[in-house]
Amino acid sequence: MPVYKCPRCGRTVVLPEGTYYCKVCGPEAIMEKIEVTLGRKGRYWVFCAGFYYPSGGFGDFEGATDNLESARDYCKRYVMEKPYTFCHIVDTEAMKIIERFSSEELEEEEAKRGAKPWRETLRE
Repeated sequence: MPVYKCPRCGRTVVLPEGTYYCKVCGPEAIMEKIEVTLGRKGRYWVFCAGFYYPSGGFGDFEGATDNLESARDYCKRYVMEKPYTFCHIVDTEAMKIIERFSSEELEEEEAKRGAKPWRETLRE
């Protein structure tokens, strides 16, 4: 699924293909589709894997970036597209995991808001 970014406030969301406005800035702020990629160098390292079959260590390394928002966007997109997966963002200056994402947590958040599970919307 694509990542969309608000041109005004910079808020990002992962949504199915379409046209959306920013919920923060209002209908006049149309979200722009962006491509999120990671390089091989940067402060923030991203590791992603399946819960049942992680490769372990650098086998799960997806890439690196100096932009924390890009790392978050990549993780959100990854767990939205692949069921039963997780991502970790490592800050190499602090040498620790600073954020965790999982497809299951994403579904739980959607259920709490009363939304249809996002995986079911992909099947329609």
